[in-house]
Amino acid sequence: MDVPVASKTNESCEALRVGLGNELLDKVREAKVLVVGAGGIGCELLKNLALSGFTDIETIDLDTIDVSNLNRQFLFRKKHVGKSKANIAREAVLGFNPHVSIKSYHANVYEERFNVPFFKRFTIVMNALDNLGARKHVNRLCLAANVPLIEAGSTGHLGQVSVIKKDVTECYECTPKPTPKTYALCTLRSTPSKPVHTITWAKELHKLLFGDAKESILWEADEKESAYITTVSKRPIDASADAMKAYARNVFVAIFGDEIVKKIDMGKYKGAKKKPKPLNLNELLGGNRTNDDDGSISFEDRQSSFAEQQKVWSAGTCAELFLRCVEAMFSSRSSDVGSAIWDKDDRLDLCFVTCASNLRAVVFDIPCQSSFKVKEIAGNIISAIATTNAMVAGLQVLEAFKILRAKDASEPDAELKRCCKTVWVNMQSKSRKGHLLMPSRLESPSEKCFVCRNRQLTLRIDTDRTRFSHLIKAVLKKKLAFNTPTVSTHTGSTVWEEGEDADDFSENLDKVLSALGGGGIKNGRVITVEDFSQDNEVNILIVHVDEDTFDEKKNPMKFVISGDDDAMTTSAATKNSENDAPKNGESKKRLSQKRKDRSESHEETVMLDITSTDTKKVRIETTTAEKGEAAEDDGDVIILLD
Repeated sequence: MDVPVASKTNESCEALRVGLGNELLDKVREAKVLVVGAGGIGCELLKNLALSGFTDIETIDLDTIDVSNLNRQFLFRKKHVGKSKANIAREAVLGFNPHVSIKSYHANVYEERFNVPFFKRFTIVMNALDNLGARKHVNRLCLAANVPLIEAGSTGHLGQVSVIKKDVTECYECTPKPTPKTYALCTLRSTPSKPVHTITWAKELHKLLFGDAKESILWEADEKESAYITTVSKRPIDASADAMKAYARNVFVAIFGDEIVKKIDMGKYKGAKKKPKPLNLNELLGGNRTNDDDGSISFEDRQSSFAEQQKVWSAGTCAELFLRCVEAMFSSRSSDVGSAIWDKDDRLDLCFVTCASNLRAVVFDIPCQSSFKVKEIAGNIISAIATTNAMVAGLQVLEAFKILRAKDASEPDAELKRCCKTVWVNMQSKSRKGHLLMPSRLESPSEKCFVCRNRQLTLRIDTDRTRFSHLIKAVLKKKLAFNTPTVSTHTGSTVWEEGEDADDFSENLDKVLSALGGGGIKNGRVITVEDFSQDNEVNILIVHVDEDTFDEKKNPMKFVISGDDDAMTTSAATKNSENDAPKNGESKKRLSQKRKDRSESHEETVMLDITSTDTKKVRIETTTAEKGEAAEDDGDVIILLD
């Protein structure tokens, strides 16, 4: 006999009242909660909130559901593939608790409508994001709105939860976060040696063919010197099917044939581990197929079949699919050509990058990868563990209870800092006492933080050779996570502006920093960067450094923010060696250990977000060797996942 929904609801309410008490339950019911992200942690979190007495919930997520999500994001089913995560999560939550008011936004949290006034509407904000930039953006919005943020993340068997409150605790950016590694241009173009190199190159090829071509590292301005740029530039927009096929073949021949031959003749590949071999399209398309790769599977099944995602396709199949992908992009997505952005969850995009990277791998005798593996590496993914996500989401709700209970204290902020914790989940290796959960006290804001303490930054960069566009995109947006920056020189002159009703300063993008108006951006001068969407402002002291000072392999972006001086080259290394000289009778043995410690400190690790050199704080990390097979291809890429 089925139990009426009303009866179940009454029983649940009574259980909550017994467990939480009347006073806290009333606060829970009155609270308005925003959940940013409806993926791995988000699904668990929305379920927990709905079953813990919260009745007013809103959630934001830009993503759509992929078949790979179904093994851990339990609110979704196979029939939901391709649909909005936020919208389907809302429907699922209402299915088991119809009395909850839940509003979903299939949207990007960077949109202007999700501004400071929007965030001020909420009692608590909870992050369930897998994107470093978005997490920083939400952190800044919560600081500006003075709303408590419960930050969370997981990486495989590791996870963490922490509470952030303006002027009370350290913010998300008070401690440095590991950032994805970038690769030198020469490595990607001339000396690839690992699958991650060919995959990164393939993503740039996607940008060259379908996105903003001039933003791709493969763009070559001099058509006379390039073996492919003339061919690539003749995009077949609104052309016939035959013209699209011809374009796809011409691009293949130019990229994988003519370009390779030309650079071999020029001696450009001397640094490559093995001499590259140009590909012959006709030979590949006419070559023998294996039984599992006989060419009989449809183009659509190649993209969507789970079994196909696990296969490593032959060079012939990759060549055929590469042509089909190029044709499909121009025939079905012609309106996106010129502005397309690669998306790991888009099947056509993934198929293209898989084929392009494998063809590049064949040229340089690098192991080819399955589509599933390419997605893992290209998206910087460590396989998510459902149990870790469940534990993290549960801890977020417990911290929410503490925040609500602290509101009635005589000193609410002091009580919040006392009772709330940063909690690490470590299912990989228990603590010495056998604990899976390791709590730590919340730290005070760092006086060195430019976000919550308006600390002035120092930027070391070549002001005579660096273009303003590089400052905007690589420094302000990518490194410092500004969303819509406005830049003013030391004279107060605005040289860049974004956002609603912003003036057009695009003419400044191609200028070098020192040639900008308002006195230019030069050595010893301070620029001001404001972001009204984040209610954030920072002053940046400019220090001119010749770009040849930077090691291109360690720092291909050729700038250093604040104290990141380890990215400098030999001059800094020489200085370090001088500092290594034995002092006050220090033994040579001790000196050797110092050098070893410094070397080990620069080894790449995968780390949970909140780390510190403070020995009182818990630090969880895994070495490259512990990351398993996936790390062998991309062990030097820092990974953050929901």
